[in-house]
Amino acid sequence: MNVQAALDSGMSPMIHDGDYNTQPPSNVSDRDLLHATRQQHEKTLDASPESSNQSSLQSLLAKSLPLRLQVTTLMNSLQDQTTYDHILAVGKELALASGEITAKLDRATSGINGLPATQFAQSHCSHLIRRLPMCLHFVYAIKSKKNPLYSHSQKVCLEAALDIISLLDDDLYSRLLLSGGGMFRDVSTRAAILIFMELSPDAEAEVSSLTKRRYQERQSFLLQYAQRLVQYAEDRIREGETSVKTYVFLRLMMARAEARFKDCPFTENDMTEALREGFDKCQTMLKDRLLNVNQANVHDDAVPGSPLGAWTPNELNEPSYSDFPTDNFSLVNDVNIDFDFLSDQLPSQWVDQTWF
Repeated sequence: MNVQAALDSGMSPMIHDGDYNTQPPSNVSDRDLLHATRQQHEKTLDASPESSNQSSLQSLLAKSLPLRLQVTTLMNSLQDQTTYDHILAVGKELALASGEITAKLDRATSGINGLPATQFAQSHCSHLIRRLPMCLHFVYAIKSKKNPLYSHSQKVCLEAALDIISLLDDDLYSRLLLSGGGMFRDVSTRAAILIFMELSPDAEAEVSSLTKRRYQERQSFLLQYAQRLVQYAEDRIREGETSVKTYVFLRLMMARAEARFKDCPFTENDMTEALREGFDKCQTMLKDRLLNVNQANVHDDAVPGSPLGAWTPNELNEPSYSDFPTDNFSLVNDVNIDFDFLSDQLPSQWVDQTWF
């Protein structure tokens, strides 16, 4: 928990590897411990290190905790300026640890028999592990658009982002991704930036017709994930998200990416129309949510002086975003955002909490 909190806050972890001397959890279930002596427990532990039970995920995460603390401290240090070679070295260790955990999770998946709770735990474990390399390489992945020397970081981050977005396939865990904050917003922040950055123009794709064809196939694949991101942002609003900025911005970037994929121009009018449609969609969803809240309170006892009872959907009818003049969307130009992802400005602004 402290590692994840440190990643979300940008601060160094409050604990270090030398601050505790407790042993990691054993890979033995409570049921086995109740019917075994200490000697039998040790034999069981030595005989079946790869067995899967209720403590397996805890054991996997505890084994990698010292490394994850080291990586988090390295990323959030306010004093030391690490080199990219050091980042690559630590990232290699992290990749080996992640690969080991992923392999064990894959073996355990074959025997879960469709249990939702077990699948949820494994999805959460995968999320904890996969977000760390994405956070470690994120800054360098953004810089890779200008400096190809950081292309390895771009590859690592993109693969991690795709894995995290794939967690939406878990029906139970996806509910937490829709309603949670902090690390559960990675899908709409870092992962979204990496996907749309990969959808930005690539001069090398025009080298030959064969290269261009492969590039188009890859872009088509990434567009499917981009569409899931837009749908995810929409679902978050339906589940209680109050800020519409993320959804509107993702929808704008999606329109830009689709136009580029179809080799069509994306004019200022297209941008304005995409913004207008996004705001109208958000207004409709918020009105529906308010209507559902009022209907749910119809059968409740009225509370004197409660402002909720005075709210009506009609109060959201005016003004409509469709009635706004186009000058109202000049805010896009005012913030001076580079929509081609050719600078570090957009990612730094987007990840900033003030954008949400």
